[in-house]
Amino acid sequence: MSCSSNYLDGNQETTPIALTRLLALKWGVPLDEKPSTLRSMVVAIVLATGIVLTLGPLRQRFNSSLQIGSDAPPLTWKDRAGHSVSLANLKGKVVLLHFWANWCVPCLAEMPSLAELDARIANADFSIWAFHVDRVRADNLKNLPLETYPKNIIVDFDRSQLSALDVSAIPVSYLVDREGKIRRVFRGAQNWRSEGLVQLIRSLGKDS
Repeated sequence: MSCSSNYLDGNQETTPIALTRLLALKWGVPLDEKPSTLRSMVVAIVLATGIVLTLGPLRQRFNSSLQIGSDAPPLTWKDRAGHSVSLANLKGKVVLLHFWANWCVPCLAEMPSLAELDARIANADFSIWAFHVDRVRADNLKNLPLETYPKNIIVDFDRSQLSALDVSAIPVSYLVDREGKIRRVFRGAQNWRSEGLVQLIRSLGKDS
């Protein structure tokens, strides 16, 4: 997606602004109808798109062996209480690894539905870990409201690990089964309220 400067003049509702409204309505995000607010959101989308386009060519440097059914790469982090956690230690449960940033409009749009999924089915057999990829802005994530964010927001981790997971654009999520294998990759914003996704996650938690 690319936008020319005349899209931001505020004289009419252009395609990017209409797209912004549709995105907000689709994911249930309250949206101020004022043009200035809409222009701000469009600018954020354009900036995020530029970052995605910049990062895209770097994929060739990443781990090309990452396939559905392959072992998830090693990943370690500290939870909000400061305790060390590793993906290896979570074997035996289904895990959703979610990568996002608070300046990413699609990321913010899907957060309420991800929080609902967390509240609905997260338990001893399933957990969601949402990794904020931007170290610089991580300090703004303290005391987030749990009604609109999953409880496991992670900011303390070595971001060099992202290359092994091919996190070249956000949001992106990896569904890891109880054996530590990648079962699904979700690129782009998702509707985590979807019954199909809920049933998929629950099926992975069942004894085979």
